[in-house]
Parts: sequence; structure tokens; C-alpha cells
Amino acid sequence: MATTLASLPTGTTFLGGGSVGFKVWAPRCQSVNLVLFPHHLSAKFAHRTHASHWPVEEGVKIELTPTSLTPTSLTTDNNHGDNNHGDNNHANDNHRASPHANHYFAAMVSDISEYGYYLYQMNHGVARPDPRSHFQPFGVHGPSQLVNQASFNWTDGDWKGLAREDLVIYEVHVGCATRGGTYRELFSQLPRWRELGVTAIELLPLAETPGRWNWGYDGVHLYAPKAAYGSPSELKELVNECHRQGLAVILDVVYNHLGPEGNYLREFAPYFTSKIRTPWGDAINYSGRNRGPVRQWILDNVRHWLQEYHFDGLRLDAIHYLFDSSSPSIAEEIAVVARQCQAETGRSIHLIAETNVFDPRLANSYSAQWADCLMHSVYSLVAPRVRLTNREYRGGCDVAIALEHGYVYQGSQARDYSRLGVSSDSSKAHPGLIVSLQTHDSVGNHPHGHRLHQLTDRAVQKAAAGLMLLSPSIPQLFMGEEGAVETPFCFFTDFGDPALRDAVDRGRQHEYPHHDWRGARLPSDPAAFFASRLPDFESWDHEMWAWYQRLLQIRKQGLSAGWLDANKARWYHAPSEHYFRLEYGEGDCECRVESWLLPSELPQTQLVDHPSGFGNSENADEESKMANFKSWIIHQSWPSLEAPPASRCRVTLRPAVAKPG
Repeated sequence: MATTLASLPTGTTFLGGGSVGFKVWAPRCQSVNLVLFPHHLSAKFAHRTHASHWPVEEGVKIELTPTSLTPTSLTTDNNHGDNNHGDNNHANDNHRASPHANHYFAAMVSDISEYGYYLYQMNHGVARPDPRSHFQPFGVHGPSQLVNQASFNWTDGDWKGLAREDLVIYEVHVGCATRGGTYRELFSQLPRWRELGVTAIELLPLAETPGRWNWGYDGVHLYAPKAAYGSPSELKELVNECHRQGLAVILDVVYNHLGPEGNYLREFAPYFTSKIRTPWGDAINYSGRNRGPVRQWILDNVRHWLQEYHFDGLRLDAIHYLFDSSSPSIAEEIAVVARQCQAETGRSIHLIAETNVFDPRLANSYSAQWADCLMHSVYSLVAPRVRLTNREYRGGCDVAIALEHGYVYQGSQARDYSRLGVSSDSSKAHPGLIVSLQTHDSVGNHPHGHRLHQLTDRAVQKAAAGLMLLSPSIPQLFMGEEGAVETPFCFFTDFGDPALRDAVDRGRQHEYPHHDWRGARLPSDPAAFFASRLPDFESWDHEMWAWYQRLLQIRKQGLSAGWLDANKARWYHAPSEHYFRLEYGEGDCECRVESWLLPSELPQTQLVDHPSGFGNSENADEESKMANFKSWIIHQSWPSLEAPPASRCRVTLRPAVAKPG
């Protein structure tokens, strides 16, 4: 069947024979010209990264033809003309406006080999990048680069992904994980992450952001991986190599807003609604007029990352700010697309929702939820002066609740949540929750980017790590945590607009006014980025690294043996002694984790041991078993087994299942 302008999918489509189809949704334009630039201008363009207006005289103009979008192209991936996937992405036809009313502009250009970059000129005036650009090598304002996604030679055909229970996630900022801050430099880190016990890496958002560095949450080109880290092919090489080494790769994506600089989508079409605002700007138009192409832009982006880049999952940022009154919601439709991709690829794909509190509505459609109740509860106990959330946490009581149930708060809307009671009968949600001690938010939102061991001490971190890494939830580490690195992780940006830089610098302090900001690096200061890069491994705390490694070995052993299971877990809390105990086993206890979570200023003489058997049993048989358990205590540094360990954490395994450490 011949390709027509109406059947072209939105974006760029390589048609074969050197021809490329271009199609853009632009109902706010009377006319659109395609401006093509030859390859040899790349060196010249590289010096214009902060320019917001690009001259079109150096390019070749081609007038695009007004056209429609046929139903068969609504759910087509936007880089391969023969890759149709049907209509299932939009279960509710009411989401679609009439194709003829959507005002698309398109052209098919033959023999395009001389040209590598392009812009869309609107109404014979300014020229802007493609809203579906696949690469922005000259920054958010510059020309888009043509990328033939089918040209990469994947070798991961045997990779089938990981089961949810096998996930141990390692959160990574590509720009700060190595000195060079590129995809290729991460190759050298993969063997050590595997040796540690990590099974999946999660990359902070890659969508192109303004300037040289950014956390990633100010992205404005959702399809274009950040050029500062490398090319699209180099990102694919990283994913391919991770799969070769047995590591899954998850990508953090932002579908609730776009960044403030380089965001030209409003000039094309109603991508946003001014009726609802997120904390970061206008919300995306998921429910209003002309919502169909907006929703398809997001759903196609899900396919883009999962199919073109072979990611094993997506972590959706602040999902409660995906304001949507439609049915099904965009969050539900994203889950449908992910399931379709899983069926088509034969690879396990995981959707992770950043909910912060447990949302029961997502329990069946999403693989897991970011639940930071345990983390904030630990902070409220061991570092009560550090408050990084507007929710109230009550020290040891909430640590105990979070350990037993997986969460303290639950809710389905932003800032609309409720607490669990101390004696709640609520079911345990551990298998579908991701728990952490540190994340990019918890570290980066501290004025000085301090890590947990810097706010407390290393003993506190070790004690908390025992509970977190051996909990029945999915553990997640933030890069450098396992080595108690001294480098901070600051909030940093590189906006080109001076007024925007000043506004962000002031806004950070207003967001957390209760913190002491004296001496804190400003987000616009390049020092905030350079100080956040991880040091060489030689300077890490290798005792801490070994402790994390041993805990993850025990975790893997427990999953393999079947005893690390929420249904086989028991918890105990002695509030006055800051003592927490987690035990696994049906009948005989297989594993016992004991932690003393003391604020660092308390003297260690307050540590009190609890040698009264496992669980709530205090009979002689259990005491006898305790003696056998002690022969297999896994520890780092305590001199005696008769008193609580100096590390404030010990893990005991039953001899029948224990292996010498």
C-alpha cells in the first residue's frame, strides 16, 4: 500500500531509498515550512547552543502540505513507516478529535542524504525544533537531527528482562556518575554494580534539557536523549551492554510538565492547559479540547523508549500530577501500551509510579510504586531536624508501620492522602513497593546535598540498610550510597535565560524555608554540578560497600530459598530502645535482622540487646535455637556477640540455610 501524506505517522519516518516523511501537528499555524540544513553546518551550529532564534537562510525550505491523520497512523511509532500497532492505545474513542480538524502538515522528501538537520518555520516567521525531535545536538533551541532508529545493530535478542522480585535498583545521574559524564563512561561501572548485587540501573530523565547539565526534570524534547551524554547510538550501546551483562535498564520519564526554557510546543498546538497547574508550571492537556494528539504524543513516547531503546521499564515522575478526568486515564493507557510492548518484545517490562504514598488504584496496573514512607520515617527518627517532605512522620512509630505494611500514607491524588493507624488491618503491599534510604530528591533537596551518613553517622546508615535491603519490598540505592561517598548531590541547572536562573536560585530557598541555606551552592553555579560528580572508587568507604554487598547476597539467597517473602515476615519494635527486628520463616526462623536506629547524638551505652528468641516466642526450644543461630551471625565489626553490635545491626541466619560470609 502506497504511503500518503495522511497515512504518515507524526514525526519523521524513514521510507527507504533515501526518502524521509515529515509530519507535524500544528493547528495554531496557518502554514509550516520544513527547513533542511546540510551536514557541513554542524560545526557552525555548535557555537549557537543558547540562541533562541535560528536563521533559516542557510537552509533549504520546503512548504508542507496541510493534511489529516488517518486512523491507521494514530498509534504508529514515529520512525518506521511499516511499524503499525493498531488502535488499542486509545480505548476511549472520545479521546480522538476528528482527524480532519487536527491540522497536520506533511511532506515526503526524496534523496535527503545531503541533509542532517531541520527546523519547522511557522507562518513564514520563526523556526522551531520538531516537537517529536529524536536528537537535539545543538541544544533545546537548535535544529533537530534526523535519526534513523532502525540503523542500530542490537545483539540482545536473548535478553528477556527480570522478574519484579529480582529487582535491586541503582539510581544513576549519567552526568555525575563518572568524571566524564557520558553513556560510554558508564560501561566501566557495570561490573562493579553487578558485583555489588545490583540487578537494574535507573537513569534519571534523559529528555533534552537546557544547557550543559540538569537533573533532567526540565526536559522539553521528550523523544531526544540528552546530547551532553552522547548520541542516541551510544545510549543504545549502553543498554545493549547492560543486557549482555545481565542488568536491566529503567528510564525516569516526566509526563506531568515540560521545562520552562526551550518549550515551544504552545506555538504549534494546545499541548498544555492553563486551567490546571502543577508545582512546575501548566499541566499537560490530557482532558481538554484537542487532547487526542496530545495523549498520542505521550503514548508514542512510551513506545519510543521501550521499543527503540530497549529499556526494561519506565519510572513515571510525580504521577499524581498527571491531571486527567478522562476514562481511561492517561496513566491507565500508558500501562496498556507497556503491556502491549511486553507482549510484542517478549521482554519483561516494568512500570514504576512515583506516588510517594501508596496508591491502591495502581497496584494492579503498575509493577511498583515509589514509596518513600520508610525513608522519611527513618529521617524523622535519626535526623529529626531534617524535613524533606510536607507529610508528617513520627519517628520510630512510623518506621515500624512502614516496615510492617510497606507504607505509612496512602492516597490517589496529589496532596490528598491519609495515615495508616498503628493497629491497621490494611494488607501488606511490600512486593509492589520500592523503598530507599536515599534518593536524588532526599539528597538533592537538602541545601548542601548531604547524604544520610553525613546527617547522622555511618553506623546509622548500616543499621537502616539492614532493614531496607532485607525488607520484602524492592530495594533502591542512590549512586554512591553504598560507599558512603563524601561528595554531595546538589540541585543544579544551566538555564540560558538570566531571569530564569535568578528565579530558580531564589525559588529553592522558598521551597524549603526551614533549612539553613548559609553556604549552600546556588543551582545556577557550575560548582553545584562539578561538586556532585562521584569520586573515584578508591576514596569510597569500602567497609560500607562490603556491608551492602553482603546484605544483597543474603537477599538473593532468601529469594532463591523462598523465605524472603512478606507473608513469612514478622516485625518487632522496642520504642524506648530504638530497636527494630525483622524475621522471616514459617515455624523455624530462617533469618533475623536486628537494627538499633539511634540518633547519632545518643551515647551507644543506650543500646539494649533483645536475646529473647525469635518473633514473640520465649520458650526454651526457641532459646536453644538462638544459640545455634549465633554461629552464623553476619557482621562487620562488633567484637562480641554478647552485646549489641557497634555497627548497630546484625543479621542472623539459621545454620541449615546459612553460608559463611
